[in-house]
Amino acid sequence: MLNRYRFLGDLLIATILVWLVVGIVMSIVSLALYDYPEPNASAAVRPERSDAPATIEDYAVIRERDLMRLASKPLKSGGPSGEDARVSVADLGVILKGTIAGDDLFARAIVEEGGNQVLYKLGERIKGAEIVAIYRNKIILNVNGREQMLEVQDSASGPAQASPTPPTPGQALLAGTDTSVNQVMQDLDKYIGRARISPYFRGGEPYGFRISSVSRGSALYEVGVRSGDILRSVGGQPVRTPEDVNKAFAQFKGAATVAIEVERRGATQNIDVPVAEIIKGKS
Repeated sequence: MLNRYRFLGDLLIATILVWLVVGIVMSIVSLALYDYPEPNASAAVRPERSDAPATIEDYAVIRERDLMRLASKPLKSGGPSGEDARVSVADLGVILKGTIAGDDLFARAIVEEGGNQVLYKLGERIKGAEIVAIYRNKIILNVNGREQMLEVQDSASGPAQASPTPPTPGQALLAGTDTSVNQVMQDLDKYIGRARISPYFRGGEPYGFRISSVSRGSALYEVGVRSGDILRSVGGQPVRTPEDVNKAFAQFKGAATVAIEVERRGATQNIDVPVAEIIKGKS
């Protein structure tokens, strides 16, 4: 049995040796019998690649053949025109009536356009000019890539002068000389006393007015108003902007009692405010 396996092994080795010898012989015969073709004399010799940088003359073909079609596009003279021209803030035809300074999320600019007052927030555009910053009595606009300042104007259309005295509590976040804005806060001071009221926004839109600094024992505290309440309506009229407050208090200014609606921790509270008694107590 062992001799049989040895015979098979010798046979396999002999077969492999014969296959290798035959392969070598065939390779030698093929090389000896192969007829190499003559080189083509007409074939162009490929030039060696040059590592030298290209010169401007190497691109002359682009100009000669007008590959970029520049000849059909004449150059404009005299600088940009139309929408691309440099525009100043004065050319926008808008008037800054007031600002709501504070955190970027709540900062707003009250701008008059064509007789209508519009509330803008950071990032919005006024006739193509983007609002990039809102400060007290002024805003910064990006006009065609240039930052320009628009300030609150007085009745004589001149720059507004900063007030030398600190703002009253009701005016802490509102700035401007426009009667329809600051007068609202001055009127509110008559009713809220030392309490503070400021515009409140939700989802980036005017939502009402937040009441704060309501001291214990004050007239507002006694009728049920608390710090953190959001004033939502006065006499059944929704109040979201200074103009809404102005209209509501102008209508109920002489009333003895005014019903207000406040939002407290997501719940609605209806409170009757004895306006006449509060004003009488302060006088």
